[in-house]
This record gives sequence, structure tokens and C-alpha cells, in this order.
Amino acid sequence: MFTKSTLLGTLFGGIVLNLLGWVFYNSIAASFFEEHALINMNEKMDPIYITLGSMIIAFAMSNLYKKHTLN
Repeated sequence: MFTKSTLLGTLFGGIVLNLLGWVFYNSIAASFFEEHALINMNEKMDPIYITLGSMIIAFAMSNLYKKHTLN
């Protein structure tokens, strides 16, 4: 479960997911979400929880792909 490949995949995947999410929500779809929001959100989001969520998703994906390729 905590092998070198899983931990490296989690670290790399977490960084990639975090950067792709930032590019998508701040650059590509920013005007869409500003126009279609029902309530105003705070401008300052907490990046710790967003990064933690990206790392958890990357860990789950690396474990799923590892188990899928071994069988």
C-alpha cells in the first residue's frame, strides 16, 4: 500500500491535479462561474484543504491503478 511507486505517484498526481484544477477554475472557466453563481463566495479560499483533497484523490487513483495492473 505504501510502496515507493505509490508514494511517488501520489506526490506527482497531487501536484498535477492541484495545478490542473487551478488552471481550469482560475483561467478557463472563471467567467462562466462568475456569471452563473447563485451566491457570492469569499475571494480567499483555503489552499490547504484543496491540496489535501488533491493528494487524497491522487493516492486513491494510484492505488486503484496499481491493483488494476497487477491482476
